[in-house]
Amino acid sequence: MEEAKQTVAAFEQKLEDLRQQELSLPGAAHKKERSAVGKKIMSCKNDEAYISAQRYLKDPQAERERRTKDATAREQREAEKRLQWERRSREAAIELTAALEQMDSDAIRALVLEDVLDSGCLEAAERYLAEEADRLQEAKKDAAICEFRFSGVEKRAFFTASIAVSEVLMTQFQLQEGVEFKLKVVPASNSVFIACRGEEIASMIKTGA
Repeated sequence: MEEAKQTVAAFEQKLEDLRQQELSLPGAAHKKERSAVGKKIMSCKNDEAYISAQRYLKDPQAERERRTKDATAREQREAEKRLQWERRSREAAIELTAALEQMDSDAIRALVLEDVLDSGCLEAAERYLAEEADRLQEAKKDAAICEFRFSGVEKRAFFTASIAVSEVLMTQFQLQEGVEFKLKVVPASNSVFIACRGEEIASMIKTGA
């Protein structure tokens, strides 16, 4: 009983404070602020804890019975939710197996976001997505590398050609060496590798070469 009285008193004090705040906001200039305070007042009046405490003070026995019924219904709802989650989790495990076999990243992400995978399945999904991110990163690095091979060119001519590649990149493509590209000369294969700052630069070089 005492707890219910304290709850009602606390809510009524809060309501009074909100009403006073509302009165301190007169005129059209404060219309939006008044509206926001009004919403807080309605929310406070409709708070289940406040309403329950009021009912308890009016009829303790009836409210106790009501709370017991509510608790039972709540437990039943939670039990049903758990069963639904378990059913969906079993279905999701099957879907995840298929998605992993098909390397369907979108389906795997969707299952992770749905939050229905058990700990083992979630670990497998996250590991796959992490590995995929690494693969994509490596692919981006590969896409940003160009190779020019000068087969059959003698050693001196090859080094002259590698210098010419650098000059073309700086003049024709107006790229800054050391900033937008770096050259690596591999005499064993008569190759010049260009490591670009990004895929766009590499694509521009391949297209214009």
